[in-house]
Amino acid sequence: MVQATAEDGQTDFYTLPVGIRTVRVTNTQFLINNKPFYFHGVNKHEDADAPYVDVICVNSYFSWYHDPGHTEIISIQLNTQFDNWYGKYQKPIIQSEYGADAVPGLHSVSPHIHTDAINNASFQP
Repeated sequence: MVQATAEDGQTDFYTLPVGIRTVRVTNTQFLINNKPFYFHGVNKHEDADAPYVDVICVNSYFSWYHDPGHTEIISIQLNTQFDNWYGKYQKPIIQSEYGADAVPGLHSVSPHIHTDAINNASFQP
């Protein structure tokens, strides 16, 4: 088990079976074997881990889990999300995943969950 600590106390626990030789936490980085470490946070972990990474990767599912079918507000929600992350941590942000799943062959005139119409509408500029 690896325990990540900072000057203000413990930030999280990580259990990995093998391969860790060194763990180092600085004011701006979390390094394992002197390499940047990738965090996948959910809810409370995201804010706790973000100060220690060089780049923040964000997964978003607007118009899917939140406001299903309302693709007209995706750009507003994404911009707000990025502004909030950047405003808090002043670090580069990568959109690492965007969710809009569909069932092959399920069609709809308007963008409903699981249809090809939601995929088409979600990725329009």
